[in-house]
Amino acid sequence: MNETVKNSLKEEKEPNYVLGMITGILGAILGMGVAAALFLRNYGLYIAEEKKICPVGCEDIIGWFMPFYTDMMILGGVMSLFAAYGFYNKETWASKLLILGSVFILKFSFWPLIPAMDIGIFPEYLFIFMPAFMLFTINCWLVVKISWGRIILSMFLGMAAVTTFMSGTSATNMFIKTMHKIENPDEYASLPATSELWNQIHLYTLVQRLGWIAGITLLIATYAVLFFPKEKVRLMIIASSLIVLIYEVPLAALITELKGEFSMMYYGPIIIVIFLPVVLIPKLWIKFTDPIDSE
Repeated sequence: MNETVKNSLKEEKEPNYVLGMITGILGAILGMGVAAALFLRNYGLYIAEEKKICPVGCEDIIGWFMPFYTDMMILGGVMSLFAAYGFYNKETWASKLLILGSVFILKFSFWPLIPAMDIGIFPEYLFIFMPAFMLFTINCWLVVKISWGRIILSMFLGMAAVTTFMSGTSATNMFIKTMHKIENPDEYASLPATSELWNQIHLYTLVQRLGWIAGITLLIATYAVLFFPKEKVRLMIIASSLIVLIYEVPLAALITELKGEFSMMYYGPIIIVIFLPVVLIPKLWIKFTDPIDSE
């Protein structure tokens, strides 16, 4: 067994059961209550307002993805509620379930901020995202008592996961918009294989699923690095990061050129470049994932 695996198997601290019950209940309120209420309040509004400024594509993305993100936040709330019950009974599984619920609520509450800012209204999902961020930090630091090295690395991985998954969503949006430029099926069939429009469609199609795959993998790593920072997790992060850097950067450059403004798709690669040295260099990986913080 190598040194990284040995260090990751150190004995865990006993969690703060009382605080875990409190934060679990708060997480349940956020995920099961506030998320559902905001969805009912904003779903139709977002679609109607986006259609005014983006007649093709945007309303489809909101129609498909906003219910999905809401479902994931509700699922995070359910996990938080069960974790609170587990802390009440001092169950060993409660800590891992509480953090998993926190990750779901935090990560899936970010994307709904984007449509609100896009249409120029107050992003009410801040009322989930900001408390969820505080709960995630409190749960990791004070309830489960995870080291700050792991917490910080997990936060960067989470930001990369969210922005990378959003890149897949953005590629889908751009694909729909581009395909709508071709109104006549005969024109679609007669486009030269080397046309600029085809090149864009090919790139959108390629990056779409890769963005989602890399985003989901990084989301798994966001959780895994807190409890299981083994060698396979490190390799998984490296593989996902390479996918993002190789395939998303060209698409970000294309969208920047087409829109004439800095693309949000650059955020994922930028975040990855910041934390990648920690993952690539074994000594840094061990330092961050297993700092000497307790006896």
